[in-house]
Parts: sequence; structure tokens; C-alpha cells
Amino acid sequence: LEELPTRFANVRVVRVTVSESVRLARIVARGREDATAASARVARPDPAPHHPVDLEIVNDGRLGDACASLVDFLARLGEAARA
Repeated sequence: LEELPTRFANVRVVRVTVSESVRLARIVARGREDATAASARVARPDPAPHHPVDLEIVNDGRLGDACASLVDFLARLGEAARA
């Protein structure tokens, strides 16, 4: 993440988070991993917990709500670029 601004002129960072309980339930519901593997996946650390972000989406609710947040953010970026 630290290298992106040196490689691209206009970088924005969006972090999508979800509570551990919701994440675990979603992983288990997919049925691709057993409970042990799902728990291990949830326990993986955030690779960049202190990196500044331009938008954080808490994805504990409906997928449409998270998508709407991202679309709104991108629309505002587009408007700012045209201004």
C-alpha cells in the first residue's frame, strides 16, 4: 500500500471490514471450509491495520448497503475530478 502513491497519481484506499461473528457465519454458510478452517481464516490479522484509508465500509449488513457506500464514494470522486 505504501508504494501505490509512487506508482499511481490518484490513489484512494477503501477498507472493507466486517465483525468477526458475521464473517465467521458467512464463511461457514458457504460450506467450503469446516469450522476449524473458518475460524483460522477469521483469526488472520489485518495486513495493514494502521494504514490511512479514504473510506471504510463496515459490511455487517446487506450487500446492497455496502455496494451503495462504495458507489457513492466513487461518484463523489468523479464529481470532484470534473470540478
